Amino acid sequence: MGTYHSNRRIRFMDGEVEDELFGPEIAAEDLMLRMRLAAGVSEPELAAFSQVLPKAPAAMAKLIAQGLVEKRKGRYRPTQRGWLLSNRIFTAMLELAEA
Repeated sequence: MGTYHSNRRIRFMDGEVEDELFGPEIAAEDLMLRMRLAAGVSEPELAAFSQVLPKAPAAMAKLIAQGLVEKRKGRYRPTQRGWLLSNRIFTAMLELAEA
């Protein structure tokens, strides 16, 4: 998951604050962005995310059961079907901030 310099992330557009994210929202966004990569998320990374997003392991298990994510060589990554239906994966990750 990495080290955060702040518990707040601010996005600007045209010099104006467009969006502010905090703790769980930042973690959910970072988890979603990592699942957009072929490398996916390692077991230790998922464990770190679960410190902030306790339902992350259950969400990942559900995505595996749906055939959207696979666990291979200690990493969670989208399956071929998961790439085609990737918005389902990304939505599930972002919804963790609301849980």
